Amino acid sequence: MITTGTLLIVGAGASFPYGFPTGKGLRDEIIGYRGKEEGLNGNTGQFLFREPELSAFCDGFRESLIDSIDKYLSFHPEFEKIGKLLISYVIKQKEIDTFSEFGKREGRNEIVKRLTDDEWLRFLFNRMVETINDFNIAESINNNTIKIITFNYDRIIEYSFVRAYQESFSQNKAVKRFANELPNYQSLFPLINIEHVYGSLGDFQKNKFNHKKHDLIENYYEEIKLIGQRNERISYYRELISNTKRVFFLGYGFDENNNQLLDLRGTLRGKEVYATCFGLHDEEIDRIRGKLGRIANDGNYLINCTCLDLLRKYL
Repeated sequence: MITTGTLLIVGAGASFPYGFPTGKGLRDEIIGYRGKEEGLNGNTGQFLFREPELSAFCDGFRESLIDSIDKYLSFHPEFEKIGKLLISYVIKQKEIDTFSEFGKREGRNEIVKRLTDDEWLRFLFNRMVETINDFNIAESINNNTIKIITFNYDRIIEYSFVRAYQESFSQNKAVKRFANELPNYQSLFPLINIEHVYGSLGDFQKNKFNHKKHDLIENYYEEIKLIGQRNERISYYRELISNTKRVFFLGYGFDENNNQLLDLRGTLRGKEVYATCFGLHDEEIDRIRGKLGRIANDGNYLINCTCLDLLRKYL
């Protein structure tokens, strides 16, 4: 069980082992839809995108050399709708391919290969339930003090923990009684508070994973936010950081826009901080350290390792 105040700040690198693209990967997949309007039917039976707008967007994004679609769209508001629809479409496909019955077919072996090295959600779940037994499940379920801020659109964390609790404890009478007192899907894992900074593919309870790749995309793409757009929960995100004891950055790229949104130089002061810097050079890590300022465990807290390795060592 995790009883020390702990906040996870999650970026695209943390979802990559579960079959989702990094920022650059999302860029490549979106650009790859150029000229493919016939393959993008919406749940209404209408095309989500039409030429020449689709090609104009893909060509402009490709030639801009900008890695982040969020940042590109912040410079090109005329493409905001088509950009958000494409983001929703790609992430929706990944959710289905990874976690539905369709995910058991092609592409699954590659995901399993990635998870062999970095299945951090499995490790996290086991740490959270390691002291739970048949006599204290309902009581212990709320005693974990972990919270999550994610910059990802996907709902891999929600899916993983809902399924884990369903399969682990759904037949336990104490858990059933406890769950019946709570109004929504978080009754299955009320120990976690998950905040999507830039939105997601809708509320997990209402828009669960299903086999229809186009289902509801037109309805929930507007929930996606972009860099620079008004976010009324910024003060709450900063409060979460300020009120915790230790912060883990998992697959987070330390983009300066996101650093400023969370006010990391201020909110991290005096905190224990641990961060993955997988694949980065020492000079790049030093630049990140300079952006964050002084923290409680000032020193080697930016580590070139996977999310799993970081949690195993410090959580």
